[in-house]
Amino acid sequence: MKRAIVTGGTKSDVAAMAVLAINIKETNADLFDTLIIYHDGIKKKDQERIQSIFHTEFIRYQYPCKSRNDVVMSYFSTMVFCKYECLKLLDVYDVVVWSDYDATLEGSLNRVCEFSESAVNVLEDTKSIREMFYKKKEEQKYAGYDLERRGISMSLFALSNRLSNYNRIYQWCYEKTIEYDADIYLPEQCVFSLAIQEFHIDYSCMEWSQYSCHPRDAVGGEIVLHAAGQPKFWNGLYSEHWERMYREWIHMGGTPYSDKKKRIYFQLRLIKNRLLGIRSKETV
Repeated sequence: MKRAIVTGGTKSDVAAMAVLAINIKETNADLFDTLIIYHDGIKKKDQERIQSIFHTEFIRYQYPCKSRNDVVMSYFSTMVFCKYECLKLLDVYDVVVWSDYDATLEGSLNRVCEFSESAVNVLEDTKSIREMFYKKKEEQKYAGYDLERRGISMSLFALSNRLSNYNRIYQWCYEKTIEYDADIYLPEQCVFSLAIQEFHIDYSCMEWSQYSCHPRDAVGGEIVLHAAGQPKFWNGLYSEHWERMYREWIHMGGTPYSDKKKRIYFQLRLIKNRLLGIRSKETV
């Protein structure tokens, strides 16, 4: 059985993707054949360094349309839509797992790769699908969907090639992302949540506290710690685990985070908040 674990982002976040590669090697090397990284121009030398850590395939990604969506262009980037490519990878792999790179893997993802009746393992978001849209939208466009249902989080998900019509779902996700561009606030999550209804996809839910726990809320025993919102591990949220792996990347000669002033600023602010007993409330 061939399994791939996938991530993706802009070249400015190569350090975080390299840390994820180190993390996979340490915790899940026996589970995955390949790490696949979608990117917009990671330097060849950094690609070679990451390939020396874990077997990695780099795929240059370009969103097929120009987005005018404010949150996509100002906070995310169109790289966020490379998550749809996981559906296309089912042509090659039996199991495809996506992980955001602002996460640390604290244990094995073997249960994430197990499928019983369904062919999709996901995290249900705390938000409804309606909350994943901008408030002002053309309601009639979405009349056939239950927008009050909980949406799907796409920080971690797994797909099996037993999923029916996955190539059509892949095409539909792009078509609807372009059509709904002005309306979607949590873009790829919103569209995939609607795809679940459109294609009547059965799915199994992973436990949020085990597979998407924020590092601040960790009590021990979690499988995945996900640094949702701000700050991240690299700009103020301290994680000894992440920092150790980041130092390993730097020791290899890998490209560091370039905005050192911003990183130091967030670190100093975090120390100040700890001394004052204040928890950062910055979220997406």
